[in-house]
This record gives sequence, C-alpha cells and structure tokens, in this order.
Amino acid sequence: MNVSLTPRLKAIVDNVIPCNTAVDVGCDHAQVGIFLAQTDKVKNMTVSDVNEGPIEKARSAVSDAGLCGKITCIRCDGLDGILPCDTVIIAGMGGELIRDILKRAEWTKNGTRLILQPMSMGDVLRRFLFENGYKIIKEDIAVEKDRVYAIIVAEGGECKAWTVADLYLSDLSHPDAPVFLNKTIKRMTAALKGMEMAENADAIEIENMKKLISQLARRRDGRE
Repeated sequence: MNVSLTPRLKAIVDNVIPCNTAVDVGCDHAQVGIFLAQTDKVKNMTVSDVNEGPIEKARSAVSDAGLCGKITCIRCDGLDGILPCDTVIIAGMGGELIRDILKRAEWTKNGTRLILQPMSMGDVLRRFLFENGYKIIKEDIAVEKDRVYAIIVAEGGECKAWTVADLYLSDLSHPDAPVFLNKTIKRMTAALKGMEMAENADAIEIENMKKLISQLARRRDGRE
C-alpha cells in the first residue's frame, strides 16, 4: 500500500526526524502513521483518535498495509493514556483543542518533538506554547490550492522574546511565509470592517487591530 500525501501531510512528515516512538493524534485514515512506518522514520508508531469510526478506519488501513506489527491503533482522548514518546503529531484540529490536549500532557515538555498543525486559532496555540514552557523551533508552510497551513515544530524549553505579531507566525524563514501572512491579513481586515460597523464599536480595540494588521503587513513585505 503506497500512501499519497497532500502537501499539508507531506510537510508534517518532513518535519519528523527518525525516532523510536511517535504518536499521531486524531489520525483519521492513519496516512501519516503508515507513511512514517513504511519509510522507517518511526520504529514504533501509535495512531489515536477519540472516536471509534476513525480508529476502525485506521485499523483497516494499517492491516491492508501489513503494518500491524509496527503501528498500534488506540482510541483515546488526545494524549490521555499515551505513554511519553519521542514525537507527537497533532494536526487538523483547532488551536484551542491542541492547546487543551497539551495542557493534560506535561511530559511533552521533556525532550518530545511536537509537530502541530492548527486549522484555526493558531494565535491561541502559539501563546500557550510561549507562556507554558515550550519553544518554537521552526514553522513550515504548506500550500494546497487556496488554503495555506502553518506547521509548528516545538519542544520544551525557554522561548525567545516574542511580540503579539509572533502569535500569528513566529518564523518568517519559509519562502511561503508572505503567502500565509497575506491570508491572515485579509481575514483580519474583514474582521476589522465588521468591528468598525458594529453599533457599540470599541475604539481602542479597533486601533489595536489596525496596528497589528500594519505590523503583519510590514513582516509580509520584508520591512520588519
């Protein structure tokens, strides 16, 4: 069974370094886990999901791939019940949910490589990481048609000094960082218009949003 990965999933597996143990939380069809086991990037892979349906699909896919001896499928909530491992992948969820999963797994601060791909509320997730004993090593960007995704690679440790703008993208080294920031700016600009049209518009909140949009635009354009 050959796994065909989307650009988003490929960016995720590309950021996994060879290791003994890894878990993919919210595994869906276990494509990431199967790829990592097939390529021997991970010796002992675990895939998990809170719902029985996805786990049944994962078990079937793992069996079809002949990888039952290398991949364990577990039904659990987040990392609850998962033993400490070298790499944790949490992708395709909202940033708040990823934050809440990590809150219940303090062991992820002790030498574990985190590969996190929030579908929304990335600022909430980054703030949590910055304020709770994690450091962001890098951010990768994946472009799929009209969607742009940030993949956050983090581990336990002291984070760098950060600003509010870092909550929206903390690493500008990827060549598609301007594309990601432009999407963020467009979304914020639409939100700003709504704020300005509100009956009880908050002048301070509006001014802060304008300043943030301006700062992100400078980053996008390489002026900061």
